[in-house]
Amino acid sequence: MSVTCCSTQIRMKRMTNRYRFKIVRDDEPANPRSVKHAWTFVTTCLDTEKNCKRDDPLPDGKGMFMEPLYLYRHSGDVISRKPFNDPWDSGLVGYAICPMTRFPDAESATQELDSEIEVYNQYLSGDTWGYVIEDAITDDVVDSCWSFYGEDAAVEEAEAAVELLENEFNKTMNSNHEE
Repeated sequence: MSVTCCSTQIRMKRMTNRYRFKIVRDDEPANPRSVKHAWTFVTTCLDTEKNCKRDDPLPDGKGMFMEPLYLYRHSGDVISRKPFNDPWDSGLVGYAICPMTRFPDAESATQELDSEIEVYNQYLSGDTWGYVIEDAITDDVVDSCWSFYGEDAAVEEAEAAVELLENEFNKTMNSNHEE
């Protein structure tokens, strides 16, 4: 199996008895907002070079949770529910909206929104990772996966994948010895 990854920046390597894995920066991750979420971001424009206006009207707010979204743009972008203390590089960029029927209360709704904003900020800042697992004896790539938001998520998934591969390998070896 051949794997082409987007970057050569390797953050860590770990080795087990049979396998080693690398955590590698993913330079071409999927946009986490491209899949369905509880919250919808309705923004005026994320391109501050253009005078953008929103074409779609905001809902009237009845039956909806609605939170402001602020953008800070200075050597990168950061989104927040709270305004930034910088009148030159930040401002209100839109709203996050969600039907009230999706959550039992406002607190759980805003916790989910904070989680969605955290993942989106990881995407915006390039905190996106993948893993590559190799056979430690043959150097063959045996598994890989990409578009993890946050390095810890990639490490956790790589460790789980290595454990499954180790168990599968051990079962195969044990069944071969029984024959």
